[in-house]
Amino acid sequence: MGMVFKKLRRYPNLVLFVLFMSICFGLGYSVMNRFDPTDMLYLDDTVFYINIVENGLGEFIYDSSSRSSRIVVPYLAHIVYILVPQLGSWNMALFSMMFVGSIFTSLNALLIFNLTIRLLNNRSVAVVASLLFLSNFIVPNFYLIGYIDAGYAFSFTCLVYLLLTNKYYLIPILAVFACATKETFLPIGSSMIVSWLIYEYIKENRFNLANFSLALIAILLSFLTVIFLKSLTLEESATMPWEYMSNMKNINYQTSFLDYFINRAIRFSYAIGMLLLLAIPFARKLPNKIFFSTCVSCFVTIFLGIWIGIGGVGFARGVFSVASFSLCFSASYFLCYLIGITNINKSIDGTRSRT
Repeated sequence: MGMVFKKLRRYPNLVLFVLFMSICFGLGYSVMNRFDPTDMLYLDDTVFYINIVENGLGEFIYDSSSRSSRIVVPYLAHIVYILVPQLGSWNMALFSMMFVGSIFTSLNALLIFNLTIRLLNNRSVAVVASLLFLSNFIVPNFYLIGYIDAGYAFSFTCLVYLLLTNKYYLIPILAVFACATKETFLPIGSSMIVSWLIYEYIKENRFNLANFSLALIAILLSFLTVIFLKSLTLEESATMPWEYMSNMKNINYQTSFLDYFINRAIRFSYAIGMLLLLAIPFARKLPNKIFFSTCVSCFVTIFLGIWIGIGGVGFARGVFSVASFSLCFSASYFLCYLIGITNINKSIDGTRSRT
């Protein structure tokens, strides 16, 4: 047994990935046999995704809000749907979406773990950060119920990693993948890239022409991907993103603005309020570039949310997807500090200067 444990310790990422997948399967089980989100009014996004899971890319349901153009996660689930036989009474289309969502969610948690170790070199904080991510309200209620948010959130964590490690040559590929996952990566992901470059130029007096060029290519490819998928799935001619943004608006003030605001604030707090409170005290432990670019991206997310008129949980869902690493890293650091885990008080200023 000791020999087995010794060998397993050589593959910590594999062990953690299996653990995270098992957690995701437990969190997402109810969607396979206990309720059908496609029958629920406020989960109607799943109707468009499940159509792709069952029919592939040969048949699309028209949707003026562009949800049919979010093809990456549903099509990967379509492959699972074709390959896996019927399992008891499970809804296999939703199982396939849950399975793919679990993979992206587990990879995201694993990337949070490795990014935390890279910045802090503390495995305890890294594990807590990953578990904080998995235990958040957003994960079982959006990532594992037939939505595409797991792949979308993973894209942002990947973007932070690529920017931090100066792997700009991979960002154009990520941009195409992310925009094919969800079109809002175009404005929000672009804002993260641009704000990162602005910080480097103003605060660090750095300007790398190659990185700048790759960033522009990534933004251009994002734009073209959104146009292409929108035109392919819904229109006969090219459609600009701003031409259908108005179709996504859903503002309906049934009560006073104050009641509307309080209702949204309560729902936002319910979803990520505690995580945000834990993250605030030690948010500045993040490298400044990550902190700045994440804040800018969150502001863009909130602005778009106000424009569209989403609910309080919708704001939380967007912010969590964009800032999951930053929130979980900072919250884990503070939580471990509060409960007295040792060796986390080392300064990461050296890490900041290197990154």
